[in-house]
Amino acid sequence: MGESSENRPLLQVFPPHSKAGWLELIRKDLGGKDFDETLLWHSPEGIAIQPAYTREDLAGKTVYQPGTWGNQWLMRQNFEPKDVADALAQINRLKKQEFDAIGFQWPGLKPEDCGVLAEAARDAKLHLYFRPEANLADWIDALRNEKDDNTCGLDTDWAKIDHASRQSLANLLKA
Repeated sequence: MGESSENRPLLQVFPPHSKAGWLELIRKDLGGKDFDETLLWHSPEGIAIQPAYTREDLAGKTVYQPGTWGNQWLMRQNFEPKDVADALAQINRLKKQEFDAIGFQWPGLKPEDCGVLAEAARDAKLHLYFRPEANLADWIDALRNEKDDNTCGLDTDWAKIDHASRQSLANLLKA
């Protein structure tokens, strides 16, 4: 039995198609409507944006590749694991796929879990984000104790943080 799509890198799940093949399918779906009038979009700068791009469009061109390690674009998957062991399993699963980042939120998530999860994410070359439900100051302290390599970060819903916690956090950040 072949490898399931869940365990294969994302770009291997779908078979490659030529530009001509895509355009043929698009024109067929248009049912006789004019391709340019129906699907081309012109940006305010006058750039014609095609409805589909393939590797053929990139031939001989230098192109910025989102999702590569070390840039601002990340392909991220969020999880609500049941415990640290489940979180480690998710990190190991994503290590085999083409993701750059993983985010965790679950009720039992504690700052002391940061170290083991950060090390696993670092080994997997994944950026790691936590969304703590409480004790934001403790989380900042835990992340300060991690290696300063931009592997870990916090996702927070600032609107849900009360004024006293914001003040405490501001003081902590100044330290």
